[in-house]
Amino acid sequence: MREYKNKITLTKNARGIYCLDPSVGCNSGIKNNKRGCYNDCYAAKSAKLYGYDFSKTVLRCFENEKHKHQIVSQISKIKLDFVRMGCSGDPSEDWEHTISILKVISRANKEIVIITKHWTFLTDKHLRYLSTINVCINTSVSALDNPQLLKNCVKQYNRIKPYCKSVLRIVSCDFNKENLTGKRLYDI
Repeated sequence: MREYKNKITLTKNARGIYCLDPSVGCNSGIKNNKRGCYNDCYAAKSAKLYGYDFSKTVLRCFENEKHKHQIVSQISKIKLDFVRMGCSGDPSEDWEHTISILKVISRANKEIVIITKHWTFLTDKHLRYLSTINVCINTSVSALDNPQLLKNCVKQYNRIKPYCKSVLRIVSCDFNKENLTGKRLYDI
């Protein structure tokens, strides 16, 4: 399998959304299921399609000051009001690294939307920093999450709210309410 490169890049997906991932791959999401979260992670599927090892989290970095300037300039010029983090990996795999990337790209004056399952938790120091920039943390939750993960994610969602925008990003399914398990998941 191929390994991801550690050079950070700004990408645009098919829906026109720009993403800058501080990490790619998701060791934490693959630990319990080779196909990732909910046994159907789109990033894990894409990695497999292109021959990448999604089970290994690779931190992405700027090569030098010129590269930093180039990325900030690119973000400044996009027509959308935001750039997303967490498309091909979870920024919570290493919050310290993610914060170091945020310190650079926040200069672009765009909202930064971070999608996460909170595999690790933000420290109070991180939260204080987040209160100084234009950031929105989207915490992914689903009835398919195990109860402990769901509880932790909701706790982090509430913990973050005093510092920055905090949103529950609900991964939903069309549950069969006629089935006992389907009804239970629908109720959650």
